[in-house]
Amino acid sequence: MNPWRWILAGVFMMLLGWTLAFLMVLRTLPASFALAFLSFIASTAGFLIGMVGILLAQRAGPRQ
Repeated sequence: MNPWRWILAGVFMMLLGWTLAFLMVLRTLPASFALAFLSFIASTAGFLIGMVGILLAQRAGPRQ
């Protein structure tokens, strides 16, 4: 799989986690433990997936 897809998937998941947390703070979404946990998991998984993508891109070397 293309490393850039890993990076984009990670960025999307991190933004999803941040958006969920932000909407809970604004009280647009009702704050619950499950939703807060989902937000945390999405943010953490997005970070890890993005790091994997960066490492794969580093390993592949520069584009030619």
